[in-house]
Amino acid sequence: MSATGMDSRGIGAIERPVRVRPRGTGRSLFALLACLSACVEANTIPPVTLLSLTIDPHSVSLDALGDTARFTATVRDQHGQKIVGGTTEWISSDPAVATVNGSGLVRATGNGTAMITATSDSATGTAMVAVAQVAASVTVTPGNVQFASLGRSAQLTGTVHDANGHALAGAGVTWSASDTSVATVDASGLVRPVANGRATIHGMSGGLIGSSTVIVEQVAAAVELSSPGDSILVTDSIRLRARAFDADEFAIPDARIHWESSNPEVARVSEDGYVTGVNLGTAEITASLGEASASVALVVVPYPENLVLKVLYDATNGDLWQDNTNWLTEEPVALWAGIRLNEEGRVNHIVLPGNGLIGTIPPQIQHLEDLESLHLGENDLEGPLPIEVTRLSRLKSLDLNYTGISGKLPPEIGDLSELVALSLFGNELTGEIPPEIGKLTNLEYLDLCHNRLRGPIPPEIGNLREFKYLKKCGVDRAPQTANRMSDHNQHEIGNLTELRRLDLGANRLEGPVPSTIGNLTKLDSLELYSNLLTSVPPEIGNLHNIRSIFMWGNRLTGPIPTTIGNLAKLRNLNLGIGFTSGNNLMTGPIPPEIGRLANLEELDLGGNRFTGSIPASIGDLRRLRKLELGTNHLSGPIPSSIGNLTRLERFAACPDSLQGPIPPEFGKLTRLRELHLCRNRLTGPVPAELGDLARLQQLNLWSNLLTGELPMTFVSLENLQEINFVNNDGLCAPRTREFEAWLDGLRRWFGEYCMEGSAAGGAGGARGGWRVAGR
Repeated sequence: MSATGMDSRGIGAIERPVRVRPRGTGRSLFALLACLSACVEANTIPPVTLLSLTIDPHSVSLDALGDTARFTATVRDQHGQKIVGGTTEWISSDPAVATVNGSGLVRATGNGTAMITATSDSATGTAMVAVAQVAASVTVTPGNVQFASLGRSAQLTGTVHDANGHALAGAGVTWSASDTSVATVDASGLVRPVANGRATIHGMSGGLIGSSTVIVEQVAAAVELSSPGDSILVTDSIRLRARAFDADEFAIPDARIHWESSNPEVARVSEDGYVTGVNLGTAEITASLGEASASVALVVVPYPENLVLKVLYDATNGDLWQDNTNWLTEEPVALWAGIRLNEEGRVNHIVLPGNGLIGTIPPQIQHLEDLESLHLGENDLEGPLPIEVTRLSRLKSLDLNYTGISGKLPPEIGDLSELVALSLFGNELTGEIPPEIGKLTNLEYLDLCHNRLRGPIPPEIGNLREFKYLKKCGVDRAPQTANRMSDHNQHEIGNLTELRRLDLGANRLEGPVPSTIGNLTKLDSLELYSNLLTSVPPEIGNLHNIRSIFMWGNRLTGPIPTTIGNLAKLRNLNLGIGFTSGNNLMTGPIPPEIGRLANLEELDLGGNRFTGSIPASIGDLRRLRKLELGTNHLSGPIPSSIGNLTRLERFAACPDSLQGPIPPEFGKLTRLRELHLCRNRLTGPVPAELGDLARLQQLNLWSNLLTGELPMTFVSLENLQEINFVNNDGLCAPRTREFEAWLDGLRRWFGEYCMEGSAAGGAGGARGGWRVAGR
């Protein structure tokens, strides 16, 4: 360094001005100042001598390559003063461990130690750098591995890094798998797939963990398809089985095989590989998974009829049938019990009613393509009406009465275009009658009684112009257990002009009986009992062929139409009391025209509000066996013409308001079994002619105004079981041994003896209280 000039090494580089404190006498101080002044004037300064260079800090430790540290060099002169602005050179003893730049910034480059030297002119200083990488993370590569085949492997590499991501040479890694059922890993990091799934492979060093995700998802390279045969019976099903393999021929478990039929109209296949023959022909069934596939051709062949019968036998426990003669033997099918063949030798009738069949009608029944009659009534068949039955296109008669079939009547029933008779009486059918029933234009007989059908009668029923018998009745005694069909308008029924029998009893039909009922001039029986009908139209008189009218238990009001007298063939007219449905409320007198019903056998007008007297024309009903007039408001005398009813077996007018004596003409009714005259206002003695009623079993005279003794002729009534004559105006039994013995021989009697104070009742083995019999 030069002593002259004001360069970086001259006096001008001194960090601060020199301060000289005076020592000794003032003379010395003045001498020193004089000396300095002389020096300045002579432009001469004493030279600065660099005595030392120190580095701060003395040493550093770095734990990751790329980490840095800064050293600072401090230079001092001979006076201990820090000198700034000079040039310092920095040198690393081992740049492979650490490098240093001109500003003293040290950067770690490798593990080890290095000495850092700083030099400024002749002054030097040193510091130590120690580099020792510390593990900060573990990286596993590749980070994701995917296997499409189980025969492959993949090598993983685990690298331990310091904080700056530089690998630690020689650092060991240990390996493990999260799920060895999916993939395994050995000590070198080699991964092998085991099964489809996902697993994590862990590389560990110390407490550090790195991972790689392994996905095993086999890809099909081939599909193997097996079939139990190369043909299938129409409507039968077989199961095809398919297996998929990956590229290394390992089976793919639980493979989601896709199935497809080349012709579903011939054979259809389910997602589980079940193939069903639909129609005759050939179809190719393909099983595929991804790009791999395999196919098999199947021929759909006809179902042999004897095999259909065998299936029916097995499905209905044929070994337990009451008659299974020749079934499943070598005998011709024509000799099998209940089977008939047509001229072509094909089965056209199966008639096995009440034969002990238990089970279900098999779907194969549809292959009896010539079947015209299927009668399996009164057997124990469960489940719904098989849809396959509706495919018997030639079927004319289907009888499944009392079999227990349930569920809804399928709309496909309308496909039986040849059907003439459909009888499903007494089953568990539910829901509504499908409108498709109107497509059965050849149907003549329909019986749906005693099921659990609901809803309206479909108007399409009016399309069945060949209809002769229509029965959709419920159960009067238990209405909630059977049909409860409802409708406000039954006019379409008037279109069924060929109808012979109409039975809609015990439903919920409302409103007036439609006047169109008069169109049914061929009607033989009209059964509308136990509904909510409100009136009878005069057009009922148009039913010239009617034999039975049952309309008890409705809500009928108004009079009986006088046109009733036109029904010359009528045998049964019942407008009386229902079992659970209530009563009619018809009013007015009993029309005398009723006497024109010469063929009438049963007449029930009980439980209404009829008034007036019993018409004398009642005596013209010479065929009458039953006459029920009770629970009305009838008055006046009983006409003597009653004696003309010599076939009468039951007469009931209890209670009413009839007056006058009991006609002795009752004695002519030698077939009479029941005579009920209770709760009227009859007067006078009991006629002795009643003793001529040899078949009489019940005699009910209580609560009248009758007087006198019971006639001794009564002892001839050997068949009488019950008599009740209480609550009259002095009517009593004669106190004779013969009469007492006769009374004691009755099952039950109520009344008084003619001896005052000797009332008796229920003697001689009475069995319960008195009951007036119903219809």
